Amino acid sequence: MSKRQSPDTAEVTCLHPVSHTSSIPLYTQVIEQIEDCVIRGLLKHNQLLPSEPELCRIFGASRATVRRAVNHLVKRGVIRRERGIGTRISREPRIDGSGLRSVYSQLMASNRKPTTDLLDLSAFTADEDASSSLGFPVGTPLARIKRLRRANGVPVSIMVSHIPRSLLDPSEADLVDSSLDELLRNTERPPHMAAQTIEAVLPTPDQCRLLDLSEGRPILSEEIQVFDVDGTLINHSRNFYNPDSYTFRSITVDSARGVLD
Repeated sequence: MSKRQSPDTAEVTCLHPVSHTSSIPLYTQVIEQIEDCVIRGLLKHNQLLPSEPELCRIFGASRATVRRAVNHLVKRGVIRRERGIGTRISREPRIDGSGLRSVYSQLMASNRKPTTDLLDLSAFTADEDASSSLGFPVGTPLARIKRLRRANGVPVSIMVSHIPRSLLDPSEADLVDSSLDELLRNTERPPHMAAQTIEAVLPTPDQCRLLDLSEGRPILSEEIQVFDVDGTLINHSRNFYNPDSYTFRSITVDSARGVLD
């Protein structure tokens, strides 16, 4: 007689054995795998994780390693323990601020329908002040694009981008129906590298209104400069995120081994 599966437990296929030869600690690899599955929507909100012995089997890791990773994720609020039931995913997927993957593509991948409110699409030429703050040469014709991104109708980010009109002069329909990242990737000078700065800031009244947040609660500000393969700036964006919808991940390896030199 086959064992019946709980209706809120789905087969977990996104997890795989950790690497015992990697310089990344085993428990960190477990954490990264589970968080990545949550971000990609492969582990759903309220879904039960496999039992601890089953996780040990899946990861090929000791109980101490798995328990350390699970405890860390519980403290982070990614998962929660329910007595007599098991361990559940406790939050919706967050936007991953690492790398060049767009908010739009992440929401699509996690089955959270992205929609865009285009708040501003205007053209201007960079003067000295704009050149100093944005990084484009004086005299560069620029497009200013301000958007509000929603996930399943819930506001998650405000994005203010500046791009050279000689590279891309998007229409309103382009910006509502697709991501700016996708549009830039289809140009003759696609994104190659990004420099990113993230900080907590107090929101303006307008940002509170757009993100549906109470005043006085910090939000996350991201400044990102995107360059083509020749090192030419092709996009300067200042994005503001509801902190409940955003995460940033980083792995640092000992530079003494030459990995980061």
